[in-house]
Amino acid sequence: MINYRVDPLIGLQPMAWHIRWSASEQFKIPASIYTGGDGGDERLGTGMLGESIIKADRETLRGFIDDFALKTLPSYYLNRLDRVSDQNGIITLSEGVTSHKQSDGSLLIEQEGETLRDGGDVFFPALWNEDDYQEIIAYSKNGYENRTWKLPVQWKGTASIDVYSIGIEGLNLIEQELPVQDGSVRLTLLPGQAVSIFPAGTDISAQPGPFSIIEPADGVQEVNASKVALRWEPSARADSYRVMISENSSLQPVIWNHTTEDTSAAVSALSPGKTYYWKVIAIKKSNGKEQDNTGGVLSFKTRNTVIPPEQGGGSGAGGSGNTGITEPGATNPQKSGPMQPTPANYQIVEAKDLVAPDNGKVKVKMRENAEAIVLTASALKQLGTETLTLQWDRTELDIPGQVFDQWIESAFGGGAAPAKVILKLTSLSREQFFEAIDARNVPAHSAGNLLQLGVSVEADGVVKDLTAWKEAVKLHFALQVEAKKSAFIYTIQDGKLTRLSDFRYSENGMSADIFRSGSYGAFVAAASFTDVLENHWAYEAIAYLESRGILQGVQEGRFEPGRSITRAEFTALLARALELPEGKAAGFKDVDPDAWYGAYVQVAVQEGLVLGVSASEFAPDRDITRQEMVVMLMRAYYLRHQELPVTGTTVSYFDEQAVAQWALDAVKAASEVGLVHGRAQGRFAPATQATRAEAAAMIYRMMNLDYNR
Repeated sequence: MINYRVDPLIGLQPMAWHIRWSASEQFKIPASIYTGGDGGDERLGTGMLGESIIKADRETLRGFIDDFALKTLPSYYLNRLDRVSDQNGIITLSEGVTSHKQSDGSLLIEQEGETLRDGGDVFFPALWNEDDYQEIIAYSKNGYENRTWKLPVQWKGTASIDVYSIGIEGLNLIEQELPVQDGSVRLTLLPGQAVSIFPAGTDISAQPGPFSIIEPADGVQEVNASKVALRWEPSARADSYRVMISENSSLQPVIWNHTTEDTSAAVSALSPGKTYYWKVIAIKKSNGKEQDNTGGVLSFKTRNTVIPPEQGGGSGAGGSGNTGITEPGATNPQKSGPMQPTPANYQIVEAKDLVAPDNGKVKVKMRENAEAIVLTASALKQLGTETLTLQWDRTELDIPGQVFDQWIESAFGGGAAPAKVILKLTSLSREQFFEAIDARNVPAHSAGNLLQLGVSVEADGVVKDLTAWKEAVKLHFALQVEAKKSAFIYTIQDGKLTRLSDFRYSENGMSADIFRSGSYGAFVAAASFTDVLENHWAYEAIAYLESRGILQGVQEGRFEPGRSITRAEFTALLARALELPEGKAAGFKDVDPDAWYGAYVQVAVQEGLVLGVSASEFAPDRDITRQEMVVMLMRAYYLRHQELPVTGTTVSYFDEQAVAQWALDAVKAASEVGLVHGRAQGRFAPATQATRAEAAAMIYRMMNLDYNR
């Protein structure tokens, strides 16, 4: 039997399921060999026979969770312990665990006096996940209300918990940041309900996070076959990466398979003039979960051994050739130091390369391996006042025709010979983008391309670089899906990081008007609070609102997401989100107009978002309830749109009758449109104090609803 044992759970050998042992015989057998099959001593754990359950009900597996919670869960827990003694009906195991039958025949399992199982109620750590996160599984056969359970000593310091229901489809979050008091939690379970409990904010996916390829870019050509450098972004929670290269888009067969803990690799001796397909898989070793790079299988093509000379002209997608221009800053091609881009890397655009305008725009696609676009004098004349859209990777530049004239005028005045405009676009890594500043202090994550833009004008063999101009050039970034509606565009100018304030979202990304050359990138804001980690359920909302100055923390860089929020705090959040102007004095005797929240309360009352608790009192320091918060939220929605959302869906809660009549319509409307979610067991908990994280999430959802309209 020992040969069948691989780990403590698999140690419940199939050959042992139906062996019958007496209690004394079973106790003498080490747990490492036998843990108790069907009919064994329940005090030592008994096996679960799931076969009959699966055969009887393949759809809902009725009874499966009951057997798992009352048999497998305690059996797995007890299996890892040493059996110390069996005296007076009480089995004592290592780590202070005891197991015995109570007077009514039900089983009681305790550790150091704290209950793990009491008849049909269990509260066991899920130890098979302990390398990834802390988890407890609770179950009740008959249900209970407000039962207190003591958390294990390993959970010391946990301030709040998240509760997930366990069902046929997996885990579903039903309670967020349930407070922990004196190391204990109070639960309410329905009959037959099982839940998983985690420290608040735990990322239970434990799957490597999304990441993108840096180089070579998808579809790039002219890659040096002798040595191909492969680079990708780090993936959160990943500890290794597997790189696969194939000559077929199906990646079958794989001709190069490489595993590394770095975010780069190099492959050599590929064939010239051939297209290769590749992808990177991020791996979390502890649980075997994987994540493919964003975009899936990518491709690149190696250059031919002999590169034919390139001639001038070509299509709008990129001809190239001898430009006859002088490189900026380069006077001698043999000069030592960093190599300057050569004319062969320039994409020349002549008048014949410009296609007819589409919606007032002339589009030119920058070649993958080009380092610059050169617009000749004939091309500029042909363009006239039309807007040129330069397409590069997942980025576009819209340059009005008159801007080119202004650039030439700025560089050479009115008497210059026919001039050419050189646009340099260089892809940057995060490290390159932030090399001029301390990137450790940058509260942002990359959400799109990072680039360096350079503008030069050449006339009579003289090249002049431009750093600024008066009329706007529109820069557009395509964004990763998860970054839409929460990204910013940053630029680095003169060694300083600046967030562009004038930007616009669109269905496929975001854009901004730029007036300078330099580095630009699309980033998603990151929260700076020490107690809000990236795996917190409300992280995106908190980071978004903080980055816009809507949300502020408390002392010592903390946000305290699980703390209740006061009427004054939520009123201020809502007023900032709506960008309301300062209002007139509200007239409440408990609101000092000079208090930090005074102006917010005044304008919120003036706009009808909130009322006082009486004609003369506002109660600014009183914690706001969930139903009060939702009523204010829906008033804000109406203020902005002059109508309430209509979805055609219906959302109901088990405790709907507990919602105050004055709040019921708002709760229903907010729930139907997705502004607010319920708590545990399908309850709304209307009179429960709202948390700061819940407030941030609701306001964030409202602002995103505005975007989607």
